[in-house]
Amino acid sequence: MRIGWAHYSIGSQGGVETMIHRSVRGLVEADTGLRIHFVGRAGPLLPDWLAMAPDRLSFADVPEMGLNAWSETPAAGRLALVEKLTQRLRKELAGCETVVVENASVGAHPAFNLAIARLVETPPAGVARFVFRVHDLVFQRMANYEAVKALVAEAGLAATGARRVLFPDCPNTLHITVNRADAFTLFCAGLDRTRIRCVPNAVDESLAHGERLAGELRAKMEARGWVRPGEKLLIYAVRAVPRKNLSEALLLTRLLNLLASGQGGLPHALQPDGPFRLVVAISPDEPKFGRYSDMLREFVDRNGFEAKLGLEGLITPQTKTGPGSKIETYGVAELYAAGAAAVTTSVLEGFGFGFLEPWCAGRVVIGRRLPVVDDFVREGLRMEHFYRRLAVDNRDFRILGEPPSPLFAPVSNEFNEAGMAERLEFIRTLDGGSRLGHFLTENRWPVERMLEALVRPHRLVTSNRERAFEAYSPKRLTPRLLAALRGQSDPASDA
Repeated sequence: MRIGWAHYSIGSQGGVETMIHRSVRGLVEADTGLRIHFVGRAGPLLPDWLAMAPDRLSFADVPEMGLNAWSETPAAGRLALVEKLTQRLRKELAGCETVVVENASVGAHPAFNLAIARLVETPPAGVARFVFRVHDLVFQRMANYEAVKALVAEAGLAATGARRVLFPDCPNTLHITVNRADAFTLFCAGLDRTRIRCVPNAVDESLAHGERLAGELRAKMEARGWVRPGEKLLIYAVRAVPRKNLSEALLLTRLLNLLASGQGGLPHALQPDGPFRLVVAISPDEPKFGRYSDMLREFVDRNGFEAKLGLEGLITPQTKTGPGSKIETYGVAELYAAGAAAVTTSVLEGFGFGFLEPWCAGRVVIGRRLPVVDDFVREGLRMEHFYRRLAVDNRDFRILGEPPSPLFAPVSNEFNEAGMAERLEFIRTLDGGSRLGHFLTENRWPVERMLEALVRPHRLVTSNRERAFEAYSPKRLTPRLLAALRGQSDPASDA
């Protein structure tokens, strides 16, 4: 079977791209007759992707699919971009039995959405089905939704509507979500329930082997002056973008350091062993997030704060070796293993590997709970120590300084600079005196549960590690994805 795989970028280091890489690796190992043709803007890790199976993987570089191609196209040229993409995709995808469309549901490139919707109605030669993998929903990115609606109206498709462009619902389509909540959202939006499946992402089994090179990675970080000897590292293996809520990760780091120094008056049994330093894996490369990352860096540098934002040139999703088996970059497995714990403060996740994968690496995870965690709990993981809010004068810290918003307003991936400044100022002025005491009084229960997991992690880590590897193993999940790509029923439903 030949599969066409379309995404904005192929071979980049983002979360969705990492999931594509892992899925493809599992698929080519499971079916030796599978051929995959990637279509998208070429990313820096593309050679690593193609090296998985050089004789079975191919690639077509389509620069117009890059997100910059949409943002830089003047309004008068957007319909021409749709036409150009339609024709190029029709050519590249011809002869593919199945076309996988990755995360178009986020609506970040409306011209791509409209081009794909046209191909669904009139498929390229040989295409039998379109499989849409949903990681993020456009309803959580309202600016994207408005842009899609505007392009649909400009194309004279008001009767069709943005929903049918974003989520084509035809006999030749299937939508795969990575969590149950998104599957329910699609059903509520009117999609045929028989064309919706929930197939979670699989964990990377190499996470179990990060300890071997963790010491070497730690030594290199110390040699570069990124971390200091004796510091306990809090790992946040993400890009520094607004939805990851990094100001709250900085707050947790400051809080733990204050408590480790004996301040706060908590029982000795809950006192963490510090000092701690926050390590965030990747700085964003999108210009629209430049001010966000600049504010974080300025705060860290100006205040000598205990954080390193970005390990560029040292970390890639998997370990890379060069001539003579020399290590060129280290993987996420080594990064987690080099840390004392992982932290996740995100407020918007499609799947939430930051909640799941550190357990596989043998590290406890602390931070904010999201609805996606409910899926992991259903699979038997224990995550009751995650908090739902951190109160500051009876307001959740994550919206401190933000203007009031409607009760059911979607979480945004943008940020309010004034609100961000207020949150960073709260962190800067948090000390061992009355402010810390007041904060602990407001948050006694969530802080104590977090500290119990951090100080005595062994049983929790052992249990969650076993369940994560069992429930989210490639062996269990790859056959379900492969069945969907072949147009077969879900093996899980036959069990």
